[in-house]
Amino acid sequence: WKIGEKKEMEPVEDEKPRGQHLPEKDLVYYIMRHSPHLQPWQRDVMAMMHEEMEYFIPQMQTKTMNEGWACATADSLIITERGFLRFDEIYEGSEKILVAGGGFGELNSITDFHKEGSVPTIRIRTRRGLEIEGALKHRVQLADGSWSHLQDLKLGDRLAVECGTNIWPTEKFWLDFAPTQPAATLETVASLAGVSWSTVLRHLKGRRTERSVEINSALAAAAYRPGMAGKTLSMRSALTLPDVLTEEIAWLLGYFIGDGNRTKSGVCLTIGDDEIAQRLSTVIASSFGLSAKLKWDATKVGGRWRVVVHSRELLKWLESIGINLEDKARNKKIPSPVLRAPKSVMTAFLRGYFDADAYAGPEGVRLSSSSRELIRVVQIVLLNYGVLSRQRRHLYDILQLEISGASAAIFLEEIGFSLERKQRALREYIEAHRWFKKEDFSDEVVSVEHGCADVYDITVDEKHAYVANGFINHNSFWHSRIMRELDLTDSEHLEFADLHSGVVSPHKGQLNPYYLGYKIFEDIERRWDNPTAEEREKLGRRAGSGREKIFEVRELDSDVSFLRNYLTEELCEELDLFVYELVEEEEWTITEKRWERVRDQLVANMTNFGFPYIEVADGDYNGNRELYLRHAHEGAELDIRYARKTLEHVYTLWGRPVHLETIVDDERVRLHYNGEEHQED
Repeated sequence: WKIGEKKEMEPVEDEKPRGQHLPEKDLVYYIMRHSPHLQPWQRDVMAMMHEEMEYFIPQMQTKTMNEGWACATADSLIITERGFLRFDEIYEGSEKILVAGGGFGELNSITDFHKEGSVPTIRIRTRRGLEIEGALKHRVQLADGSWSHLQDLKLGDRLAVECGTNIWPTEKFWLDFAPTQPAATLETVASLAGVSWSTVLRHLKGRRTERSVEINSALAAAAYRPGMAGKTLSMRSALTLPDVLTEEIAWLLGYFIGDGNRTKSGVCLTIGDDEIAQRLSTVIASSFGLSAKLKWDATKVGGRWRVVVHSRELLKWLESIGINLEDKARNKKIPSPVLRAPKSVMTAFLRGYFDADAYAGPEGVRLSSSSRELIRVVQIVLLNYGVLSRQRRHLYDILQLEISGASAAIFLEEIGFSLERKQRALREYIEAHRWFKKEDFSDEVVSVEHGCADVYDITVDEKHAYVANGFINHNSFWHSRIMRELDLTDSEHLEFADLHSGVVSPHKGQLNPYYLGYKIFEDIERRWDNPTAEEREKLGRRAGSGREKIFEVRELDSDVSFLRNYLTEELCEELDLFVYELVEEEEWTITEKRWERVRDQLVANMTNFGFPYIEVADGDYNGNRELYLRHAHEGAELDIRYARKTLEHVYTLWGRPVHLETIVDDERVRLHYNGEEHQED
């Protein structure tokens, strides 16, 4: 930083700290904003440190209460009974639907929902290209079946990949589309105005009528257009849509996502094969009642077909199902209704998309796109079929999704191509191999990135896990309770006990906050599950409400209120809690065993994370931009040696003399440091 090389800055009167903003408890923020010594880039570094500190404060405030919620980000795709849903969609809907918990066809019910705003996150990426981002304590399953927090994952670790879940919605997606109505007639306007159609006609010719105000209002409400009464523009021809999203429409949508684009008056699809061009024309006619024009564009090396449809109603329908017609190629994605469709409909969509954008040959199947989101979601959806794939980046930011080996055979059986030449090429690839290497349903971590985002969580009944982004994710805030309820072998119980004890085991000579929180939560559940007659009568406690109370506490309390409200005398005695101090700087001695004092000392230690409150009292002390700090004394004295060392660091950042007012032996004392020596008065 070269802070020691002092360079006096021009005094700027407007930048001097103002008294009305004091006292200020955030010392880092105050120095960052008002130091007369820091350069702009140094303030930027302090701003980054301050922002990082604010991100971690909420987690620090609940260290005793739990080991962190298992939360993933909003864009995580979860397999449910209603299809692939984003995490934020599940949270906002708050419906206790069934979700995949890992294993073929296994579904379990959601019992609760949770969201945390702006928390530190970790995004991991595997060699195949799968990604998951979540809170630091979010847990994913490793290849050996054990669990790991995201913050503990390292490059080279292997995660289990959930492949072949085979869970799909059973009902097709209903198409709720309101077509454009024919233009209003004179009769329509007359009915709205409460007059005859001839009166409306006289009004339109400029003649006087008694109800001209009502007629003008009716004309505006009906959007009446002279000469268009009862007519529909040719580009507004009504669509003959089925009630649900069918396989034929899904195939067409897949092809449109791959090789389609909008025009001023409709859509255009391009293809080099006659059979697909003819099929596109047929599906458009049978599914929408529209006529498509086939145009051949000849080139020196052949040519291509353009399938053109003039229909603004079709554009309106595409927008109604979530397709953004303004999206460029790199922003395309699978429409939400397709993600919520049964297997047969999803299969038709993928077949159409692969017909448009995929290649089949000696290397298997290769799907190319500039849309990272499209490739990401297709890869996740393919896992539900049992198809493993790998992402590779090519020139011009093009991503390829590669399917080979046994997964290519599954792709042929489950999805395949409509285009005969691609289907034949894939079949030849498979028949050329007598056998395929056994596939590994695990993947290596190749990237770990830190970030910050809103995160979401669900509690899943029985399984206590859910499948998201191809990984099995743990949902529980209290894993020991879950493990006790599972039917595990002796060796599995021993393995869990070893991992669990590493988190909550008591520490010699100090208090483990995780252990204390664990015991308090157990006590809360016991007391609310089995309230006494007096508690039921006076406090309204219901038997069996322990789990409900735990979630209420987790939502409303921080460590301070958690300890203040729920650490009881019985728990203090059971855990043998006491306060000990260094007496006369010679011997550590137990000074307090009364449970209220023990509780209050724990609360005091948690308040401000156990650090003393130091506030800025004056940023222009002595009229010389000196910094005057004041210790908000609450019974505990400062470590004077530590305080003096801290003043030296504060001076380095402030660049002018620093003063600290505190209490020592019940007397007010001021410590001073001017950059060269310490003084005290």
